[in-house]
Amino acid sequence: MKLSEKLFVYGFMLGGVIIFGSGLYNGYLSVSNHFFGNIVTGKVISIEYKKTSQKGSIKVKTNHSNESNIPVVSYQVNNNTYTTNDIANDYDIGNEVSIIYPEGNPQEGRENTFRSNWSRVYSHIILGFLIFGVGFVLLKYAYKH
Repeated sequence: MKLSEKLFVYGFMLGGVIIFGSGLYNGYLSVSNHFFGNIVTGKVISIEYKKTSQKGSIKVKTNHSNESNIPVVSYQVNNNTYTTNDIANDYDIGNEVSIIYPEGNPQEGRENTFRSNWSRVYSHIILGFLIFGVGFVLLKYAYKH
């Protein structure tokens, strides 16, 4: 196996470890939020309309299509108003949404649902594990031949 091939496989595996680590870190943040975070009720104040179209290999976003609706939620903490669009579900303007934020950081609020809190964790851990595993298999195969 050539040095450049080894470096590619090791880099591939390192990428898997980094993504896996990102999943663990997001898991730590989610658990910390769950036990020590504060929950408030916010209200959807607007909807951002985004469309992603494909032109060659470049993705272009435009604001005039309703293909993807992203609710913007306003919530109050200690008489200060904050907004977030870290919302995983569809809502209409005026709907109430449960928002969770880390203790002392109300500007980092996000929707308080299982999907919003844990999807990044599981997706990063699984993806990192798969990438590392593929790299490991490639490395084992390369050393046999």
